[in-house]
Amino acid sequence: MPNLEIKFSDGRQQSLVLNKTTPITIGAQAFNDVCVLEDDVSPLHCRIGWIKTGFEVTAATPRGVDVNGTLVERAVLKPGDVLRIGHTDILYDDAGARESAAVSRAPQRGASAEPSRYDDAATAESEPESSTDDRGAVAERALHRRTLETGRADSKGGLARQIASELHGARHRPGEQEILRSPTILFLSIGTAVTLLIALVIWFLMGREQQLRLFEQAENELRDGKYAQAIERYEEFLQRYPMHRLSRKALIGAGRARVQREISGATPEWDRAWEQLNNLVTANRNSPDYRDLQPLVRDFAEQIAIGSAKSAETLKDASLLEITSLATALMERSADPDTPQTGPLELIRTATERARVAIAKQARLDEAVAQMQAALTQKQPIAALSARAQLLRQFPEFAREPRVRQALERALAAEKDSFRVEDFDRRARQDDLPAIHAVTPAFHSRSRSEETSLGQTVLLVAQDALYAVDTITGEPVWRRTAGLDMPFFPVAVRGAVNGWLFFDTRQQELMLCRAEDGKVIWRQSLEQPPLRAAPCVEEGQIYVSTRGGRIERLDLETGRHTARVQFSQELAGSPVMSPGKTHLFVAGERGLIYSVRRHPLECASITFTDHAPQAVRAPLLVLGRLLLVCENDRGESARLRLWDASQPDALLPEVGGEPPRIAGAVFEAPVLRGSQLVVSSSGERLAAFAVSDEPGRMGLAPIGQYRLQDNYSGPQYVTLGPDQQFWVSSSAFRRFEIAADSLRMVSNPVAVGWTAQPLQAVGETFFVARRPFFADAVMLTNIDRDRMTGTWRFVAGARPKVLLASAAGGATIVSDAGLVFRVPATRLHQTGIEFRSGAELEIPPELREAPVIGTLSDGRVAFSIAGASPKLWLIDAEGRVAAGPSVDRPAECLPLLLREGLLWPAPGRLQVKPLSGTQRYEDWRAPAESEEDEQPRWVWLRPLGASEFLGCRRDGVIRRFQVRKGDVPHVLEVASVQPSLALDIPPVLLGETLACATAERKLQWLDARTFDITAGPELPASVSGLWAVDGKLLAQTADHQLWLFAAGATGQPEWKSQHASFPVLDALLVGDSEVWVAGPQGQLVALRKESGDIVRRKQVPQALGLGVHELAGVLWAVAVDGTLYRVQDLPDVQP
Repeated sequence: MPNLEIKFSDGRQQSLVLNKTTPITIGAQAFNDVCVLEDDVSPLHCRIGWIKTGFEVTAATPRGVDVNGTLVERAVLKPGDVLRIGHTDILYDDAGARESAAVSRAPQRGASAEPSRYDDAATAESEPESSTDDRGAVAERALHRRTLETGRADSKGGLARQIASELHGARHRPGEQEILRSPTILFLSIGTAVTLLIALVIWFLMGREQQLRLFEQAENELRDGKYAQAIERYEEFLQRYPMHRLSRKALIGAGRARVQREISGATPEWDRAWEQLNNLVTANRNSPDYRDLQPLVRDFAEQIAIGSAKSAETLKDASLLEITSLATALMERSADPDTPQTGPLELIRTATERARVAIAKQARLDEAVAQMQAALTQKQPIAALSARAQLLRQFPEFAREPRVRQALERALAAEKDSFRVEDFDRRARQDDLPAIHAVTPAFHSRSRSEETSLGQTVLLVAQDALYAVDTITGEPVWRRTAGLDMPFFPVAVRGAVNGWLFFDTRQQELMLCRAEDGKVIWRQSLEQPPLRAAPCVEEGQIYVSTRGGRIERLDLETGRHTARVQFSQELAGSPVMSPGKTHLFVAGERGLIYSVRRHPLECASITFTDHAPQAVRAPLLVLGRLLLVCENDRGESARLRLWDASQPDALLPEVGGEPPRIAGAVFEAPVLRGSQLVVSSSGERLAAFAVSDEPGRMGLAPIGQYRLQDNYSGPQYVTLGPDQQFWVSSSAFRRFEIAADSLRMVSNPVAVGWTAQPLQAVGETFFVARRPFFADAVMLTNIDRDRMTGTWRFVAGARPKVLLASAAGGATIVSDAGLVFRVPATRLHQTGIEFRSGAELEIPPELREAPVIGTLSDGRVAFSIAGASPKLWLIDAEGRVAAGPSVDRPAECLPLLLREGLLWPAPGRLQVKPLSGTQRYEDWRAPAESEEDEQPRWVWLRPLGASEFLGCRRDGVIRRFQVRKGDVPHVLEVASVQPSLALDIPPVLLGETLACATAERKLQWLDARTFDITAGPELPASVSGLWAVDGKLLAQTADHQLWLFAAGATGQPEWKSQHASFPVLDALLVGDSEVWVAGPQGQLVALRKESGDIVRRKQVPQALGLGVHELAGVLWAVAVDGTLYRVQDLPDVQP
């Protein structure tokens, strides 16, 4: 017969014969004919029954049943078909049916070997009569035999024949029948028993079905994601059937549902999910089947770990990361030791890191918003904008965050409310400063002399003075002092009167002087100094940006101060005019561009640019309808930002796209000619762009870049010209061409040196000002723009190093620029500029080391230079220059003149250079601890006699040397000592006592012969200078007190004087009664020699370079540019 061969997942096998009348059921519940207890098997999964033509399988669930790997709702089975129920395979086979049919047909070929059911009765009738008991026993045996035979009679008569045979029993005589054997009674009894049995079975099955249905309902609801209902069903099942064999599964299922309920919601509650999972683990940790539960626990822990980390990222909640950590630990404990958790752990780590970043970003946002709100509450909109800018530099994506945008709007509104305008009517002074007798040395050379002056001048700024220089001859026309460190180069003004607008830092006044003679037209004092940017001069008005966040408006013609605009922050530079000249644009020090309406003065709009403090150093530049802002937003590069300035009354929209970026920082104003823009940046870089201000095409198109050298850190000034050419003054003067896609240098560099001021041009001639790499002098040269050659050179501002009095009462000044100025006695009594009697040493222009200059013991000046070819010149008091002995190494300090010749302090050695003869001396060489170039430098040398001297290097050791002749002339070290020295304070030799300053505010006396050290007095402050005055020591301390000590003194000074609040530059004893001390800012004070009392005070209108010197009985003060001021003509200063 057809049968089913069943192979369960645990290895058990079962064979089940199919019956056409009774269907077979298969499912997870126990009432099924085939029970498959697996999670993915439904309580009633399918049934197999006869349908006239064959056995058919019918699915009992919407999912269908797997037949030969295909899910179907119903299918007629064929031999060999395989049903897949969960992990159980069921094979349908009809071979048994065919074999049974063959066996049933075999008995028809002959008589049956089995007896008939009536054989028992015949046998009973043939037996002789006997007792009733015997007959009963026989009947019982016959009935027993029939019962046994009935079990074999299924194939012959069927169930009905067997029952009839049993009920018929043996024949009995009338009156001998037993009531219990009555067919009727037996039938009714059996029927009742069967009915009761069926009822009992039905009751049992119904109860069992109800239990399984409740459990299956909970399982289905869990599977369908109805976790609350599943929990309720599981709990009901456990309450009603606590001892059921499925109660353990129900308990685990309830715990699983509780976890999944918290995990699978629209907003998962990861903390509650972890709590439920932890409860599940705690409740089952000690159960025997916990190992089977661990995979589920591991999966839940992984979901919670990853989910809570992602929710922490979304919600910015750091507490969820603690749940991630706990769940991760549980996942690792519950995992199979043989299965690495690398993948899940990496996912968890990535999610955790992202969450930490998100939480940190949120914390930073909250902090910045709090700072902005606090700043706005305190009415500090710039502080709020600064907090916003710092936030956006770190996280640009927060720019659109509602709280940040709201704070920006409030800050801009508050900033606009803080804008104030004050009207003034303050007249300017028109009187000039009093003239003081002064003689200024300068140098002038000219290669062509046939050209005559046209009356045009250009301006030169050298040290603290202005020089007007004739454009044709190169000769100075006039000079006036303006103070050191002028904030901007003077602005040429063209109008009714041509002049120069500049700021005098000594008088703190804005001045306008005439171009032809330098006389003052007007001067107006300012409360705050201007910024380092040229004022905006437009339509007869001057707009000056000053410190304190102000713009001062003055009338150009009269200098009248008419208005002041006050901002809430410092400004980044001077204002520029809008395209329509109706507004001023000015950049704040940080984050803002202000648009100021000119008539009347009021704030039209404020644009937030987000630039950092000190990021905008170059002046703003208007390019047609565009406004260019060069922002140094990085240390190594700058970006060129463009703003549409066509509507200055509204917020300026930034031109879209990424702003062009150039290497280096931008400090000077870019230059525009036509549509070509050239921008210079640090590191001597140049970049050219094509500019378009057409709507829809606004922007900068790069053309090319050029870099000259790395080690130049000075300014660069650019001037554009015709034919795609431009000229640059930086480390030299050069000409460039703008090609289609590049920049080309088309000339050799000329006028090598540090560029000193912006380029000036008259016609086709440029006027280039530069400083030598090694000095402060400024050289102005005229250069033809095409031939790149010049015809004259004017030099001013050379710092004096030595002044010598000539025999005739004149002066010789030796400057650091290698210029020697001879000022005759007759010229000293004539005021003006002396530029015809100078001489120039031939110093290579590429020299960068400062020369060593000083006076030798014979009164001559030694001037030495280093470089590739060291050289020495000797200059006498009459200004005559002679070449010194040849040297092959540079001098590290001032050489000494000894009897044997010049002692030359070369690196790591001392050399004797005879001034005459051919005698050679062996050098003294320092101990060979390192290379010569790495040896400590010589700091000073002091003579002790004709052939003996002291020397000190940077190691602080004072050595005594002698020059000895003998067989091999040489320099010998005799003795050495290492006292505690302040090496930056040169010692003073008083006879044979060396006065030194220590770093511990003390003086020390060193005997030059014995090297015995005597501790001197302790001073209240550190020593800042030492001078010898009539055999005594004059010392100045950092608190600007002067102390006079006798040589070798260990106690109190002879006197102390609080002369003034300035450091002493030089001290000079005049006559027998007065000591003149000079300060760097032009202060002169005469002290009484015996007491230190102040006799008089004078003020030089310039910074001083050398102090006070006496020439032919007259005192002269030497300014920083060598100008000589007669002291008696200087005004007295009241204390």
